[in-house]
Amino acid sequence: MGSLSAAASRGAAGRVLGRVVSYTVFTSWALITVLPLVWMLYSSFKSNDELIRNPFLLPHDLFDNRDDEYLVIPPALNVILPYDPEVDKRERLIIESATISPGRRLMVQFLLKEKLPAQLRDLKPGDRLRLWQLPPPLRLKVSLGTVWFNYAAAITRGTLGLKFINSLVYTAVSTFLISFLGLMISFALSKLPFRRLSLFILGLIGLGYLLSIQSVIIPLFLMLTAAKLTDTRLGIILVYTAFGLPLAVLLMTQFMRGLPDSL
Repeated sequence: MGSLSAAASRGAAGRVLGRVVSYTVFTSWALITVLPLVWMLYSSFKSNDELIRNPFLLPHDLFDNRDDEYLVIPPALNVILPYDPEVDKRERLIIESATISPGRRLMVQFLLKEKLPAQLRDLKPGDRLRLWQLPPPLRLKVSLGTVWFNYAAAITRGTLGLKFINSLVYTAVSTFLISFLGLMISFALSKLPFRRLSLFILGLIGLGYLLSIQSVIIPLFLMLTAAKLTDTRLGIILVYTAFGLPLAVLLMTQFMRGLPDSL
């Protein structure tokens, strides 16, 4: 009885130890996966200077903006206007943040003079003002624009919206082609009565799965250039489809083999 109880206690201890090791590994893997995403999220609300100065601290500069100082600047070629001056001829006061990225013409606000009090309406280039001096509606607009500046700049300056739509098109079309062609090939390899030929073709497809993009990127570029498919959506979709097809065929072939032939 004593030996049985000792063996049972050792087995229980082994199970507890295995469970502790498993949970430790899975928790560590989850943290390694999630923490960089969390860091990316809160870092997106930082200015460039703050990101360089304190890369791991929580964002502060863009949120604590009530006392931010702004410099009145004249219209210039490096100041991107968010309106058409030929259509909208209303006078605006152009101010640039002197607190966040000063002199880079990045955080620039365009305030309608008709909505400003007289003492601010008459400011000249080179004059300075504080955010709290603005009327409440404009103060709220500038404050929120400061908080969401990085996202607004990514959409307007970086044309993120168009790039996002391109990514959706590439993903949807290439995924459809991979699934459609993969099902056709896997059906032929698993159901048609050419076993040796099917194994040979499946081996070639598996060999293609082992090839990395880096090893074929130069001949791929030359081939796309000769076909005049560089810088085109069709060229990118074909590349995505070609590199995703081998794995899809391998997985779908095993799935097809498990289906009854009567279907």
